[in-house]
Amino acid sequence: MMDIILKTLQIAHRDGVPVRIIYEGKSGITQRVIVIKSIGDGGIVAYCRLRRRISTFKLEQILAAELVGTGR
Repeated sequence: MMDIILKTLQIAHRDGVPVRIIYEGKSGITQRVIVIKSIGDGGIVAYCRLRRRISTFKLEQILAAELVGTGR
């Protein structure tokens, strides 16, 4: 499953499109729309529309990912 999530995140980063993620963080499970700035070992840096700031997300805590507004 992580391979599909990582591939979706890579496509979003490459194409510059937002991605909707389900994320398990300190405050529980949340749904967020993010715009990825970079992907590194074990995490991504992205603008989070929910928090309205740049955040770092651990890959192992991303439960699902879906491209936004592309029909893919």
